[in-house]
Amino acid sequence: MSDAIGGGCHCGAVRYEAAGEPGFSAHCQCADCRKFSGSAHKSFMMMPAGGFTVTGQVSAYDYAGGSGAVITHHFCPACGSGLFSKHAGVTGAVFLYASGLDDPERFRPTMAVYTKSAPSWDHLDPALTTHEEGSRKR
Repeated sequence: MSDAIGGGCHCGAVRYEAAGEPGFSAHCQCADCRKFSGSAHKSFMMMPAGGFTVTGQVSAYDYAGGSGAVITHHFCPACGSGLFSKHAGVTGAVFLYASGLDDPERFRPTMAVYTKSAPSWDHLDPALTTHEEGSRKR
């Protein structure tokens, strides 16, 4: 059995696999992530890009993140499911959205970022390391 992390979109048109260990796993409460997730935060894990493969067609949307670096949000063009992102300021990494994981238990958050943007009703685990802005661990 492979230790690779698998996932995909809602309709099944896009699948991915990521090998290696997560660099970190986080909940992001910035306005962009809230809008992309349709909720109060987006949960993601940073994985090595070298062990990442995608099958199926993906669409992409570029925008300037909080640091000013371009973030490319990848999603399924058929069902719209957000899948992963790549950050121009973080080479060699891909950020998998926890919502697309085949096994959601593979996601183990260690921190919350952009907490100063959090809605008052979004209560995350108080044991997580928090950063009012982005993390310096990238």
